[in-house]
Amino acid sequence: MACEPKDVSKKLNELVDDYFNHPPTTKIVGKDGHAFKKMYRAVTGQDFDYGDMPSLKQLSRLDRRLKVFQKRLIKGAPGKIAELFYLPEEFLKGNPDARKTFDSFVINHNHYRGTKDRLLRSVVKMTDQMRNISKELSLSDGNHNKAVKELQRRYDDYKSIKTKEAEGDGPYTDSKRDVYASAEEYWADNLRDLGMKEQFKIFEMADRLLRNPKLIGNKEYAPLKPILDEWLDMRPVLFNEMKSALGKYIDILASDSNASQYKGIIERLQFLDKNLEPGNEKNYFPTKVLSIFPTIKKIQDVIYHDKDIEGASFQDLNNHVNNMVDNVIQRVGVIDHLKPKEAPVEKRYNKNIIGVLDSYINEVTRFNYMVNTTGNLVKGIKNLRGQNDGEINNSTRVYMDYLEDTHATMLGYNVKSPTFRALARGITSWQFISKLGLNLRSAARNATQSLQNWVYFGMRGITDSSKYLGDKRMSDIVKTEMERHGVYFEEVRELSGVDGIFPDTEVSKFDGKEVLTWKTDSMGQKLLSGLEKVALKTGKPMRWVENKFNRTVTFKIAFAKMHEQLNKNRGDVTRFIQQHGGVKKGAMSETKYGDEIAKRVDRHIINKASRFAAEMVKTLHYEYSAFAKPKVMRTPGGAVATQFMTYSFNFFNYQKNIIKPGMSDLVKADWSSESSFRMYRLGMLYSFITGILSAAFNTDFGNLIQNDTVDRANQYVAWATGDEEEKKKAFFGKGPLIGTAGGPFISDMVTIGNLAGIYDLLGDFDQGDRTWLGYLAGYQDYADSRDNDKIFEIVRTLNSQVARTAFVTIPRAYNGAGFGTLVGLESGLYPTREQKEKKAKAIKLAQKIPVLGKAIPTPAYAKPKTKKKKKVTKQDRVMTALAALGKTGGSTIGSNEWLNNLIMSQKSYGSSLQPLKGGMSRYNKRLIAAARKQGYTGEFDQGTWT
Repeated sequence: MACEPKDVSKKLNELVDDYFNHPPTTKIVGKDGHAFKKMYRAVTGQDFDYGDMPSLKQLSRLDRRLKVFQKRLIKGAPGKIAELFYLPEEFLKGNPDARKTFDSFVINHNHYRGTKDRLLRSVVKMTDQMRNISKELSLSDGNHNKAVKELQRRYDDYKSIKTKEAEGDGPYTDSKRDVYASAEEYWADNLRDLGMKEQFKIFEMADRLLRNPKLIGNKEYAPLKPILDEWLDMRPVLFNEMKSALGKYIDILASDSNASQYKGIIERLQFLDKNLEPGNEKNYFPTKVLSIFPTIKKIQDVIYHDKDIEGASFQDLNNHVNNMVDNVIQRVGVIDHLKPKEAPVEKRYNKNIIGVLDSYINEVTRFNYMVNTTGNLVKGIKNLRGQNDGEINNSTRVYMDYLEDTHATMLGYNVKSPTFRALARGITSWQFISKLGLNLRSAARNATQSLQNWVYFGMRGITDSSKYLGDKRMSDIVKTEMERHGVYFEEVRELSGVDGIFPDTEVSKFDGKEVLTWKTDSMGQKLLSGLEKVALKTGKPMRWVENKFNRTVTFKIAFAKMHEQLNKNRGDVTRFIQQHGGVKKGAMSETKYGDEIAKRVDRHIINKASRFAAEMVKTLHYEYSAFAKPKVMRTPGGAVATQFMTYSFNFFNYQKNIIKPGMSDLVKADWSSESSFRMYRLGMLYSFITGILSAAFNTDFGNLIQNDTVDRANQYVAWATGDEEEKKKAFFGKGPLIGTAGGPFISDMVTIGNLAGIYDLLGDFDQGDRTWLGYLAGYQDYADSRDNDKIFEIVRTLNSQVARTAFVTIPRAYNGAGFGTLVGLESGLYPTREQKEKKAKAIKLAQKIPVLGKAIPTPAYAKPKTKKKKKVTKQDRVMTALAALGKTGGSTIGSNEWLNNLIMSQKSYGSSLQPLKGGMSRYNKRLIAAARKQGYTGEFDQGTWT
C-alpha cells in the first residue's frame, strides 16, 4: 500500500491492529486475515493486497463494520427463540465458519437445481422431437404421452412379476389383466417385439440409436438426429457429475472416524469407481448404472441418518453393496489396462428412454447434491471443532447442531414419520392450489417485488446495467449463468419440502440375488404426486412473474454491476493472476500465452459476478426451500401452520438489513454512503405509495405494493385498539392467532367449522356467548349468512381466484361494471373511505397556505351535503302512531291484544300490512321490531308475516 497519505495509513494500521489483537477473532476465524480482507473488499471495492488506496470515509465504514463483526463473535450464538424463528443466515452470522458452511449449502443447492432443470429441459425437448418425428413418419397411431405411460406400465409390471417369482409368491395375477405364469411369458407378449407394434416403433428406434450412434448414417434413422444430438450433449455432463460425486463420497467415507467399521464397503466402492468408465463399453447408456443409487442412499441412511454406528449391522449392507457392484460391472465391463472387456449384451431393460433419462438425470443430480452437501457439512463441523470457544460461551456446539439439522432438512431426514410427511405434502399442495393457484392478484403483487431493485441499486444502477449488457455476448453469458446457478423456479414454491431427495428403498431379488431398488409408489404417493403436478400447473402465473420478471431482472442488474466493477478492479485481477492464473509458457507464443491468461481472468470475473448476482436474487426475492427457512418451519406441523409466512420473515429481515446499517451511517454523519441511500429509497418508495399515490387516486395501493411488516403491525394495532368492526377487519375475521400464525389450512378448517356450526362448541350458544379463545381464534357466526355466501366461502377454500371471479368479477361485469373497475377488483385496487378522508384532510391543510391555498379546489365528495326534507309517507304515519301508542300506555296492553289491534287498524291507514308474498320488506321488519319492543313475545303468523 505504498504512497498512502499519513492519516489513511495510520487509520488502516489501527484497524489491522484491532482485528489481530482481538483474541476471539483470531481464535474463531483464524490468523490468516481472510475475514478482514473480505470485509475490506466489501466496503472499499478494492483488493487489500493489490488494490488502490481507500479513503478515510471508507475506512470509517470499515471500522463500524469490524466493531459489529467482533461484537457478534463475543456475543456467541443466539438463544432458543432465535434458533426457532431466525433465518439461518441471521442465526449463523455470529460465526464465520458456520455461516460459510451454510453459504456452501446454498451454492450446492443452486448448482443442483440449475443442472437438473437445464438437463430436464433437454429431455422435454427430446420428447417433443420424438412426438413430431413420430407424426411425420407415421410411426404412431395414437397419443404419444399415452404411449409413454403404457410402455412404462408394462415394464413396471414385468419387474413386479419377476420380483414375485424371486420371492416365491407364485404367478402374477391382476383382475384387470390376463394371468401370466412367468415373467418370461409376460415379456414375450408385451415387451419383446416392441418394434412390431405401431405405437412403440419410435421408442425402439430411439433406443437403438442412442445405444449405437453410428446408426445415424442409415437413412432410416436420419430424422432422429436432433434426439441423438441432445443425448450426446448431456451424456458427458451426467457421467462426469456421477463419477465426481462417487469419488468425493468415497473420500468422505474414508475420512470418517468410524471408517474401520465399514472398510469393506469403501473398498468395493473404490473398485467400482476405478472400473466405471464410459469407454469400457462402446455405446454407454444409463440403464447400466441406475442400480447404483438405491444402494448409495442406503449407505447414507445408515451412516449419516441413523447415526447408530456402534449398534448397526453392516452384514446386510455389505451384501447389498457387493451385489450392486457385481451387477454394474457385469453390465459395463472391467478395465484390465491392456484391453477393455466387452460387457455382455443386456436383453431385459426399459426402452422408455424418456423415463430412463428422466430418472438418470434426477438420480445423478441428487447424488451429487447429497455428496457435496455432506462434504461441506463434514468440513464445516471440523472447522468448528477446531475453534477455542472458551470466550464465546461454548456456542460452537449450538452452531454444529444447527448445521446438522439444516443438512438433515436438505436430505429429507428431519421427518421420520412417513404419515406426517405425506400429510404435510398433501396439505401444503392443496393450500398452494387454493390460495396461489391461478391467482392473478397474487401474481401482480409478486411482480411489484421488482421495485426492490430500485431500492437496492437505484435508478442509475438499473440504467447502467441495461447499457452494460447491451451486446449479444454479454446477454448470452448472463443467460447461461442464470441457468447454471438455478435462480429459476421450475418447481412449485412454498411446498413443504419435508420429503427426502431420494425415494425409499426396498429389497428385491433379481437372478437369485438380493438387491436394493426404489420402493414402488403406493396409491397414496401417486395421489400426492398428482396433487403436486396440479399445483405446478396452477402456479404458472406466479412462476412466470417470478422467473421472467423478478429473478431475471435482478440477476441481470447485479451481474452487470459486479462484472463492470471487477473489470475495473486492477488489484483483484492482479491477485488472481499471481495466485490462481499461472500458466506455464512451454512452447506457447506470447500471444497464445496472453490469450490463455485472458480467458482465465474472464472466467474468474464471470464466476464472481454470477455468484454475487445469485446472492442478490436470494436477498431481494428470497429462498423458499425448506432448509433456508427458520427452524420452526421445517417440521411437517411447522410447514402447515406457517405456510406462506416465509415471505414475511424474509421481508422483515430484508428491511432490517437495510435500515440498520443505513441508520448507523446516518448517526455517524455518513449521509452519502450506499447503505444510507438504500434506506432513503426504501422510505421514499412506501411514503410515495401510501402518502401520494393512494391519496391521489383514493385507492389503497398498499394492497398491491405491500409492506408486509408494516401491514402486520397495523393489524395488531387495529385488533388491540380498534372497535369491533376494525378488530374483525384486521385479520379478515379470523383473529390474530389464525390470521397470522395459523396457516391457511387451519384458517380453512375454521371456515368449514363455522359453516357447519361447530363454532357453537366454544361457548354457550343458547345465549349467543363466545369464549375469549373463540374470539381470539376468530370463529365467526355464519348462521345469518345467505346461501350464496356459504357457497362463496366453500368455493374460496378450494380456489380463491375461482371464487372471486365467479362471485364478484363476473356478476359485476354482467351488471355493467367497466374494465377499469374489474381490473381494480382483481388486483385489489378499489376506492376506500379511509383514503378519501386522508386526502380531504391533506387538501384542507393545503388550502390554508396563503396564495396557493385559494387555487386548490375542494373535491366534490368532501363538500358538505345539504339534507333534503324527507317526504312524509304512509309508513311514517304508522311508525308515528306506534310511537304514540307506546307513550300512551300501549306497553301495558296485553301483548297479543296490542298487536291484534294494530293489525286490525291497518285499513284505517291504507297501509301495506296485508299478508306478504315473496318475502319481508324493510317496513314490515321495522313493524315487527316495534311489536317486540312493546312486549309482544309470541310467534307471528307465518302466513301473514313471511
